[in-house]
Amino acid sequence: MVITAIEEQKKKDRFNIFIDYEYSFSACYDDIVEFNVKVGDTFDEEGKRELIYKCQYNKALNAAFNFLSNRPRTEYEIRKRIMKLDIDGEIIEKVIQRLKELKLIDDKEYAKMWLDERSRLKPEGKNKLVLGLKNKGIKPQIIDECMSEWEYDDYSVAMKLLQKKLANKDISLLYENKPLYNKEIQRLYRYLLYRGIGYDTANRALKAYLEKSEDI
Repeated sequence: MVITAIEEQKKKDRFNIFIDYEYSFSACYDDIVEFNVKVGDTFDEEGKRELIYKCQYNKALNAAFNFLSNRPRTEYEIRKRIMKLDIDGEIIEKVIQRLKELKLIDDKEYAKMWLDERSRLKPEGKNKLVLGLKNKGIKPQIIDECMSEWEYDDYSVAMKLLQKKLANKDISLLYENKPLYNKEIQRLYRYLLYRGIGYDTANRALKAYLEKSEDI
């Protein structure tokens, strides 16, 4: 087998490699330089597979580096991104392992950072936070470990959410209109559940907040 042509793609720094006048695989400019790929090179089947493997590995690794350049990512997110490139599964595993060696993937540290940031910027109950971590592909065991180590009180969060929601509203005005009052209570209850507050905690927080409002 002989490399008969190397043609530049429309995509920047990508080239199509032709073996025996037929398209075989693509490579970036750095691959061509690193592996000294040139027209006239000859291969046996094993040599061809090895070259393709190296080019795919570099392609996947560079894609992961670019994906991580803006912010940390979970292992699941990186896998999902690399899989879009139609990369061999064995290569994906090798790239993931390399990223872990470089400390660029650490789902537990990611989960801790995400929980801390989320709780400061957008307070939510544990149920909603756990769901958010699951959606990012964090394994249940890691989620359980992080939640057990994390100091976070759903009740305090629920009270803060109610205070913010009702900052400019006088609940006492609803006391004389029972149907309207009940409707408002149900609306607040659903709001707390939506924000990830548990049923019992939502009830307790609502009761405490309303009792406080009556005393004012």
